[in-house]
Parts: sequence; C-alpha cells; structure tokens
Amino acid sequence: MESTVRTRHGLVEAQTIVLRHPITGHIVELVGVLHVADAAFWRYLNKHMRSRVREGYVVHYELVSGSYDQITNDRAGKMMRRFSKAAKLVIEKAKAAGLTYQLDGIRYPTGAVNTDMTKQQMRHAFADAPWSMPAKLWLAAHVLQAIPTSMFKETLATTIANSKSTMSAGGLNDKVIVDARNTIATRAALSAQHHVVAVWGAAHLPGISANLKEADYRVINKRWLPVYAYHSCPQQ
Repeated sequence: MESTVRTRHGLVEAQTIVLRHPITGHIVELVGVLHVADAAFWRYLNKHMRSRVREGYVVHYELVSGSYDQITNDRAGKMMRRFSKAAKLVIEKAKAAGLTYQLDGIRYPTGAVNTDMTKQQMRHAFADAPWSMPAKLWLAAHVLQAIPTSMFKETLATTIANSKSTMSAGGLNDKVIVDARNTIATRAALSAQHHVVAVWGAAHLPGISANLKEADYRVINKRWLPVYAYHSCPQQ
C-alpha cells in the first residue's frame, strides 16, 4: 500500500488525496495530518479549511469522542488507557522539541463534523487487540522518551517513514482500530450532500481512499504538504 507520509530534504511531508465521482461530480479531499507538526502547518490547514468552506465544502475530521469515565476497567478499557498514556508521553516529548500538538494548533470552522468513533466504540475494537499490544506501546513510547529532545524530530521522522503505520495507528493491527475508523469516515463522506474536505491522520488515507475507489470515486489530484522540518537531510 502506498505510503502517505515521507521524509524529503529535511522535511516530514503528508499527502493530500482528492477524489471525485465521475457521474455525480461529488468531491472528497482527504488531507493527511500527523498528531504533531510545526505551527505553520496548522496555520496553513486552518486557512485551507476556511477557504474550502467558502467554496461550499463541509469539513469532516477525526476525534474520538466521549469520556473515559464511562469506560469499564476490563481488559479492553485498560488497553485504551495504556494507549492514551503512551500517546501522551510521545506528544509531550514532541512539544518539548518545539512541535505543536494537533488539538492545540487546529481550529475547525463552524459547521465542521466529527466523523470518528466514540470511546465506547473504540473499547469494543480494543477487545480484539492482541495481548502483546500494551507491551509494544509501552516500549515504543519509552524508547522515544529516552531520546534526547534535540534528536527527537529526526528520530520521529525516521520512525514514521520506516513504519507501515504511523503513531495514529498505535502499532495496532489495522483491522483492530484503523479499518473500523476508516469505514465510519467513508460512510460519512459518501452520505454528505456537499463536497467534503476530510482532515484525518495520514495512516487512514490509504484505507479511506480505497473505500471511496470501491464506490467508483477516482483520484484527480495528489500533493504533499510539509508537516515539520528537522535539521539533517534524510536518505532519499
């Protein structure tokens, strides 16, 4: 499957994929993001979303909703909390390295629609996660935590570029979390009455675009957006 994140000339870049249905003309623009980025990336994205809204698009976005207070402390619930704790460790390290967290940088326009899972739906998905997943999450998060802050951006870039799934997948089997969320996002895009600009983690773009292609949508444009810069140039 084609990667939607790459390193190039000292930049981490994420892909945007635009699809259109040949009969209805309905357009879905998938904008891939990472959970952390340079502040300039979020400023660009905020401006782009406002521009699309003026053109008549509706914004769809990812954000698992609900409260952990309602999540039972069974095996799946414990995995969710460990997943959340591991992600927070990485995000805090990224912020210390000068990156901006998604929820701190992004400003969804009025009328934007959350097309993601609820925490209860995610708990059901975690019930099917492999037993080794919490240990893998813990190890990955603590390895990244041990890296000096000055090296964090480059190390994260290398990790993302060489991984089949980004941090947003949490190292889980795609069938457990990513595919389920892709299905929800696809259904929302297909049922939208207006053109859609969907802001989702880059790990989700291959699956969502594949789902749309099965519904006869065709790719009409692809482009790469710079997410953040780091000092050294990666291998080409």
